[in-house]
Amino acid sequence: MEGFGGWEVFILLLVLTNVAANKCPSPARRDVAVSPPAFVAPSRPNAKYERVDRPVTSTNDGRSTSSCNNVCQTTSLFGRSRLTEEEIEQRTEQLRVLLSFSEDEIDELVLLNRYALYRRNMAETYTPKLVLLQDRLGIDKESAGRLCLRAPRLITVSLRTLETRLDWLQGEMNIDRTEMRRIIECSPLVLSASTDTLDYLCRTFELNKEGLAEIIMKQPAILAISVERSIKPKLHFYSRLVGEKEAKKIIIESTNLLMRSLDKRLLPRLAEVEKSGLEIKWNKTLIQRLARRSNRLWDEYKLGDAKKGRPKGS
Repeated sequence: MEGFGGWEVFILLLVLTNVAANKCPSPARRDVAVSPPAFVAPSRPNAKYERVDRPVTSTNDGRSTSSCNNVCQTTSLFGRSRLTEEEIEQRTEQLRVLLSFSEDEIDELVLLNRYALYRRNMAETYTPKLVLLQDRLGIDKESAGRLCLRAPRLITVSLRTLETRLDWLQGEMNIDRTEMRRIIECSPLVLSASTDTLDYLCRTFELNKEGLAEIIMKQPAILAISVERSIKPKLHFYSRLVGEKEAKKIIIESTNLLMRSLDKRLLPRLAEVEKSGLEIKWNKTLIQRLARRSNRLWDEYKLGDAKKGRPKGS
C-alpha cells in the first residue's frame, strides 16, 4: 500500500467490499415476499376467473422473477407451502370433479377460499365432508357441493366441526332432518359459525333451547353474523330508542331487525328523523318502519302510515 494515503486506502477497501457483496449476495436477501396468484378476467371461454402472474420483481442480484415463479418455490404462508402452477391446475381440476362444478364455479370457489387447494389428496380430505352432509341432510352429492359454493368456508372447515354443528342442531335443538336441511340451505354458514353467537343469544336474550331453536328456524342467517360487529351494535341502537328491555323483546319477535345494515340503513334514517326536528315516541311499529321499509317507501312516507293498496312486496 506504499504511496497510498489514509483516505485512498479507505476508499479502495470500500470498493472491494461492495464488489465482493455483489458477487456473493446473502441467501436471506435473495428471497422476496410475494402474494398468491391473482385472479382476473379469463382468456378461456366461459370461465369467470383465471390465475395470472403479478408484475415482475427484481432481486438484489439482478435476477427477474414473477410471483408465479415464487409460488412454485417452497416458501411458506401461515405454515402452508406454496403451490406450483402445475399443482394449482391439478388440484383445481380434482376439486372441480369432486364437487361436480363447472369451470366458472370452481374458479369462483377458489377465488373466495384459496386454501381449498392446500390439500395433497382432494378426495381423501373432502369426500368424508360431502358424505357427512349427504347422510345427515338427506341430499345428493351435487346439492352438498352447492352448499360449499354458497359458503366457501365449509370446504375447509374440519370434519369434527361439521359433525359438532350438525349434532348440536339435530340433538341439542331437537331439530329434525327436514328442518335442519331448510336452515342450512338457507344459511350454510351456520355450519361454520362460531359458538360465541349461540352463547351470546342465549345469555343476552335469556333464551332456552326451544326459544333459540325458534329464532334459528325463523332467521338462520343470524348465526352467521358477528356478535361484536353486528349484533351488539344493533341491540345498542334499538335500546337507545325504546330501552334495552323493550329492544330485546322487539328483536325476539322480529329477528330480521338484526339483519338490517347499521351504517347503510339504520343510522342514516335515524339521522333524517332527528334532523326533521319531530319528537318521536318510539315503539315496535315505528322501529319496524325504520328498519324494514324499502328505500322507495321510506323516501315517500318515512315513519308515516303508508297508503293501503300498494303493490305487493313494496
